[in-house]
Amino acid sequence: MANRPNILFIMADDHASKAIGCYGANINSTPNMDRIAEEGMRFNHCYVTNSICTPSRASILTGTYNHVNGVVTLASKINKHIPNVAKHLRTGGYQTAMIGKWHLGEGSDHEPTGFDFWSVVSGQGAYHDPEMIEMGKTRYEKGYATDIITDKSLDWLKKRDQAKPFFLMCHHKAPHRSWECDPKHADLYTEDVKVPETFDDDYKNRARAAAEAKIRVDTDLTYFDLGLAQPDGGSEVGELVSLTSTLRKIPNPEDVTKLRLIDKQSGEVFTFKTNAELRHFKYQRYIKRYLRTIASIDDNVGRMLKYLDDENLTNDTVVIYTSDQGFFLGDHGWFDKRFMYEESFQMPFMIRYPREIAKGSVCDDIVCNVDFASTFLDLAELQNPSYMQGRSFRKILNGSTPDDWQQIAYHRYWMHRDAEHNAYAHYGIRDQQYKLIYWYNEGYDLPGTSAGGQPREWELFDCEKDPLELFNVFGKPEYTEVAKRMIAQLDDKMREIGDEPEHIPAAVDRARKSIFTESFVPWKFYPRNEIEKFEPPANGQPKTYIRQLEITQTTPDSSSTFKPLAGQVDETYNLTIGTNGVASIAAVSSTGVLHALETFKQLFYLHSVSGTAGVYCNIAPVNIRDGPKFAHRGVNLDVARNWFPKETILRTIDALSWNKFNRFHIHMTDAQSWPIDIPALPELSKKGAYQTGLSYTPQDIEDIQIYGIYRGVEVIIEIDIPGHTTAIGFSHPELITAFREKLWHNYCGEPPCGQLKLNSTAVYDFITKLFDDLLPRVAPYSAYFHTGGDEIDARDYVLDETVKSNDTAVLTPLIQKFIDHSHDLVRKAGLVPIVWEEMLLDWNLKLGDDVVVQTWINSASVDKVTALGHKALFGSNDFWYLACGHGQWFNFNDDTFQAHYPFNDFCSPLKNWRLMYSYDPTANLSAEQAALVLGGEVHLFTEQSDPSNLDAIMWPRTGAAGEVMWSGRQDASGKNRGQVDAARRLSDMRERMVIRGVKCEPIQMAYCTQYDGDCTW
Repeated sequence: MANRPNILFIMADDHASKAIGCYGANINSTPNMDRIAEEGMRFNHCYVTNSICTPSRASILTGTYNHVNGVVTLASKINKHIPNVAKHLRTGGYQTAMIGKWHLGEGSDHEPTGFDFWSVVSGQGAYHDPEMIEMGKTRYEKGYATDIITDKSLDWLKKRDQAKPFFLMCHHKAPHRSWECDPKHADLYTEDVKVPETFDDDYKNRARAAAEAKIRVDTDLTYFDLGLAQPDGGSEVGELVSLTSTLRKIPNPEDVTKLRLIDKQSGEVFTFKTNAELRHFKYQRYIKRYLRTIASIDDNVGRMLKYLDDENLTNDTVVIYTSDQGFFLGDHGWFDKRFMYEESFQMPFMIRYPREIAKGSVCDDIVCNVDFASTFLDLAELQNPSYMQGRSFRKILNGSTPDDWQQIAYHRYWMHRDAEHNAYAHYGIRDQQYKLIYWYNEGYDLPGTSAGGQPREWELFDCEKDPLELFNVFGKPEYTEVAKRMIAQLDDKMREIGDEPEHIPAAVDRARKSIFTESFVPWKFYPRNEIEKFEPPANGQPKTYIRQLEITQTTPDSSSTFKPLAGQVDETYNLTIGTNGVASIAAVSSTGVLHALETFKQLFYLHSVSGTAGVYCNIAPVNIRDGPKFAHRGVNLDVARNWFPKETILRTIDALSWNKFNRFHIHMTDAQSWPIDIPALPELSKKGAYQTGLSYTPQDIEDIQIYGIYRGVEVIIEIDIPGHTTAIGFSHPELITAFREKLWHNYCGEPPCGQLKLNSTAVYDFITKLFDDLLPRVAPYSAYFHTGGDEIDARDYVLDETVKSNDTAVLTPLIQKFIDHSHDLVRKAGLVPIVWEEMLLDWNLKLGDDVVVQTWINSASVDKVTALGHKALFGSNDFWYLACGHGQWFNFNDDTFQAHYPFNDFCSPLKNWRLMYSYDPTANLSAEQAALVLGGEVHLFTEQSDPSNLDAIMWPRTGAAGEVMWSGRQDASGKNRGQVDAARRLSDMRERMVIRGVKCEPIQMAYCTQYDGDCTW
């Protein structure tokens, strides 16, 4: 162990590789850092395992990933008792010191350990006159932090025990935000710095996280960041960084000429003629402040190197310069880090050790910060402890990369949507050509995180063809095999390091919980007191335990998997339960996996003797191959006639997923109320909802859509126009003709009357403003948008002074123009329009080939729509209307017998489950017509439904329709499916839904299910 090297580890905070001369960006000068590379090795692919300060430092110190060392977010603190590299080096004969930025927690439980000497800045540390904690005692040091940290480092080196090799961790605060330079560097970089080519990134083709992050140079820098005086005032002078902060962001006012920014030190005033000028000012101010702080680091690196030269220690000392992670320098329009995109993910790393490293060498092998500790120990000729998860790259330093070197870097950012930066949680891997990122978007209540639930997304980048990472190729056919291989490597890596994957659907956990907590004792389905004959013995050994559930998804999901057009996703699956203790699921898509898990749950029952055999499946072995007949299987729920809180909506989505529905059509607005908040038009819900609070906020809508995505249910929003728009008139009566006109039956089918004026530019402006606000919030979660169009009453336009006619020849061109305008806006948002059948069958409009026509009036409508060559959704009034048969809800003055018997309403009688099950939606259609039928929907308009009775009105009748849409009315032999068997299936499912909290009606009394032969003839 003679001649073991000294190790000088110099680390900056947030130093981007491109801000070091030897990395070739040519935006600043760093001669002393460059000297390390010139006399040693520069790494081009050194990566951080979690691009945020505290977790990265923990991995460097311990040689473990964050899920092992417990430091996963900025709010985490290190446990001083866990082993670290300094402890091993100290025990191995090294003299050790930690000087500068620690940032792993303060106090006796989190202070540096393993060091003979330590002197660290408090918390983030200050640039000027920093508070230092030295061996547990606090004091303030006068001067500039970078100089002070170097002074202390040199002082320790001079006083150290020279009989021992040393290990010094010299950690600088710079160039961390807020980029305050040493006054002697204040005049550096007077010329403009080149703007990155991705500065104006529009974040198209990327995951949603990119557009949502609050780290934009243009919008998220504060007065404090740029050394400007923050004026007094509220939101008019700038948005608060967070609710707990007093710092405000520099605004981007519409009239920028009125903005005055003042340099906090000099008092210089900056004014602007254009917003582009302000944007340029922000970037140049930011980048120059950043680069000036690096000038001080480079000066002080030079001081350290000079000391080694003067003391004749150069050949005996390993010198490393790195950063705790990378940083965005206007790349993609950002500052900060956190993301796995290259500028943030890549760490600069230069190392010099003349005894082993050739001068001017460059390494393109992949290494990670978790490898540093093992490399230090290897250089020190000490054994690598088994707990460390990194691997020494000493052989790489010698120019001989091991054949089995793993050219993969793993990254996981845990701090989901922190209040200030709003960066989404993700993990992924990078190899020499590709980068795979999975945005799992959950905080799990970890310190510093916010609620999750945003849509989960994959990204795949071809880093050779697309080094700027502008094009997500995940889901592209030509990259299918690459995606499969990268996902397999990600799974292998997570298993290797013991991290828990999130990309296995959360549905697996829901299924497990459901089996054990939501199964039921099926006593209703066996003769009384004979259930024990059909279940395993209460105290006997089960034939086979299901010990393992294997899930195979054969094709990676694409972004359209979770908001597909009808038929775009393969929903088939294969489910096998063997006698070897293994159950297996195979599906092409995650949607197929969801359906298979739902079937799997339905195969288990609760044992009648509590506390014994628990749950059991009595049909194994079994092999089920399954898939839907129709691609669009939905329910249409009207939430305008009566209000339904978000919790009821979410419960309904759950019930839909259990019954393998994949669309939830929310008939959001109608004549009676406007229960959705539109921030651009706040008056709509303020005056149009039934009362304050009875409307869905943008967050509510997003929550509902996301909840559906996780359960394989695409939520489709409908704004019904131009008819059924009376509710708009409560805030904008000037837009509505026949507003609440009396007597209503002369102007509409049900009260209140009112329709949008068709010849009004104000109406067109209104629709544009409405859709420009709403549709961008819908588009991330759905492929469709429903524009309504039913029951336009021509009589209303006699009262419209700009029309004064109910003539079809007059109205049709006006309606055509209106629908064209509306659908242009829908398509502009990347959505496909859906309309009610009247647009085609009553008004003979020319609809685009992409438009889906939804039928409702009667079962003949599908034939008419498809005969005209249009894609159709079925769901007829005469079979699948849940509201029928409850009696009229208006005109109680008519008390004649005929008016109320037998429950006489416009769609009587009640559509029971047997009628719904008997519907064959494609009967009598030609093959060409049937191919245009995408699927169908069950309709519930809620004149007589509200949260108190919704479940019983919907279920289990809707389940009968769901079976028709999934399996078809006829079996493989061409015979109609029997209702006796269907009754048992629906009754079984009804029991499961009741135990899950959905209050369904029973199909039959218990006697009939126990003795089913007695109730048939």
